[in-house]
Amino acid sequence: MAILLLCIALWIAAGFGRFLLRPLTVLRDAPLEQFSYAAALGLGVAAYGIFALGLAGLLSFWPVTAWWLLLAVVGAGGMHDNALALVTALKTFRQREPQARPGPFPLLPAIITVILIACGVITVIACFSPPTGREWDALAYHLADPKVFLAQHRITSLPTEHHSNFPLTMEMLFTTGLLYNGYPLANLFHFATALLTVLAMLAFCRRLFGPMVGYLAALIFATTPLVLWEASVAYIDLGMGLFTTLAAFAAVCAIEEGKGKREKRKVKTVFAASHLFPYEKWAVLAGAMMGFALGIKYLALAPLVLVGLLLLLRRVPVRAVAIYAGLALVIGSPWYIKNIVLTSNPVYPYYYSLFPHSRYWSADRAAIYQSEQNGFGYPHSLKQGGDSLRNLIETPWHLLADPEPYTNRGDFTFISLIGGLYAAFGLALIFLRRVPSAIWDLLLLGLLQVVAWFFTAQIVRYLVSFLPLLAVGAGYAAWRLLAPAPAKEEETVSEKQWEWKLASQLAAGSVLVGQVAFVLWGLFALPTTSQAILETGMMPTALSVPDDVTSLFSPAQRRQELASHLDIYPAMEWINTHTPARAKVLLYEEDRGFYLDRAYLWGNGEHSAYIPYDSMHSGKDLADWMRNNGYEYVLINLNWSPQRDPQRMLNGQEEQALQDWYANAPVAPNTPKWRRWLDETIRSGVLRPVFADHGVVVLEAEHPSGNEE
Repeated sequence: MAILLLCIALWIAAGFGRFLLRPLTVLRDAPLEQFSYAAALGLGVAAYGIFALGLAGLLSFWPVTAWWLLLAVVGAGGMHDNALALVTALKTFRQREPQARPGPFPLLPAIITVILIACGVITVIACFSPPTGREWDALAYHLADPKVFLAQHRITSLPTEHHSNFPLTMEMLFTTGLLYNGYPLANLFHFATALLTVLAMLAFCRRLFGPMVGYLAALIFATTPLVLWEASVAYIDLGMGLFTTLAAFAAVCAIEEGKGKREKRKVKTVFAASHLFPYEKWAVLAGAMMGFALGIKYLALAPLVLVGLLLLLRRVPVRAVAIYAGLALVIGSPWYIKNIVLTSNPVYPYYYSLFPHSRYWSADRAAIYQSEQNGFGYPHSLKQGGDSLRNLIETPWHLLADPEPYTNRGDFTFISLIGGLYAAFGLALIFLRRVPSAIWDLLLLGLLQVVAWFFTAQIVRYLVSFLPLLAVGAGYAAWRLLAPAPAKEEETVSEKQWEWKLASQLAAGSVLVGQVAFVLWGLFALPTTSQAILETGMMPTALSVPDDVTSLFSPAQRRQELASHLDIYPAMEWINTHTPARAKVLLYEEDRGFYLDRAYLWGNGEHSAYIPYDSMHSGKDLADWMRNNGYEYVLINLNWSPQRDPQRMLNGQEEQALQDWYANAPVAPNTPKWRRWLDETIRSGVLRPVFADHGVVVLEAEHPSGNEE
């Protein structure tokens, strides 16, 4: 059902998107590329419609269904055109003569296609595995916030969850997934963005550089372990990557169309599509795609600027650049306007120094948040210019040889890898002659985004959004190394040159085969459980085909997987089954609330100033605040608490340990106020433990006399 619903959603989105693309006409002779742009455009519009419904308080089954039906009705003509294009493409393929098929390696496209399909099947199967501790951000907000919005039937600024103020275009699609089919369909929407990215790479490269460049680029991208894992979970990096990649492709097309063409405009003031030059139509397409990218992540501001600068550098007329930038800003603006209205900060919670009136935020919270972001990767402070420059130059090597610093502490696994093919083939481009300028443009955009990534937040999964650009450059270099010399040059090539050519073919072919074999080995052979990791001594993986297949056909296995891979699940399951439906919960040392079916807030004071810890003077004040606001339960994840005692938690003594710690442990002078007040409520007996497992304790607040339910 989830796969069927995804296909329906994609078909509706592509039909509506094609309806919107009709006036541009630039993709009329490229059906696969047109489908990629149309589907992306349609998904973006669908997400914005759900956003509007959420702001209006209409986030429920029938309004959302009516919105998708409206898109289907308006896009009916586009769906019909897509169907005709598909039939025509199939007929053309079946009628193609064997000698017209790609050479000189006629089986290579078929082999790569099989590998791509296998990667797709693996990730689709993984989409049906429940999110566990590896998908921290999905459980904390990518899926958790849409679940809260659906429960409230409204999109709001969640007071202690600052991520709820991020641009949430992908989360709107996840909302659709949760509404109709739960987390599997939400995961599949992210997979769909990966699928469309691969299709766009195949079609774009075929049109500009030849089909084999697209095949090899897609192979390099799709067999990247990090990409495979992201395609199976409800994250947003591939979604941003789809739109920024399509924007970059359109910008390159605008540059190619604008070369040497500076026609006089007959109609100067009309912006109708029929009065636009081809390069301006591509600029419209680039702006639309970049606008939706801005609606997914703040980090899209970097490619927004870089693509605009590239257009100016390549002397695309200023009017076209203005069209691109203006359209992108208009489409992306609703999320930033919402933030201004609700939080007084368009990029909440960032840049507190520029927006000191940011709601529920403060300078000390901003400093902690920025310090956490700066903690990833290798030193990159501008104050240490020499060290930072050296680390920047060494980044490709670090990503290959020592990538663990680019991940969260204790979260490094096989799927954190991106491999060395991007750097190796990218370097090979330097030694190739007659490389198309479009390849250099895409590579430049990708490398500049690596620089921006290096100086902002060196989190490895953030690389995913611009890996497609690097993959195109790598795919082109791989094909140039693999392809034999043209027949007309055979007589003029020396024996030594042929030897070098053979060596390059063997090297390029070996590393490509090696990457595919390495990835398949990791997905099938590496362990996922702590016991298996200790027994085998091998690195763990967060994406395991045997585990995912078992989970797919065994609900009991899914429950066991959750209980063993997610420490908070048993406690949340207990809350869902043992507390009143209207119960409210405060989460301490924990923010992954997706599996909680009760209203909740993040309790740690660093997250928000909503809970007025600074104005409290004792634990009694916290208890009074909880009582006045209806919070009767507290969940504390001791695995992340300063009071953690691993030995006692291993022995299943969480409840007694909790009481002993809070009753006997002295309060450190620098202990935050929120933790001091929480300590006092536990010491005084206002909060009493009612459940404990895996180091997670649930406490219930005592009911005042006459106020029990």
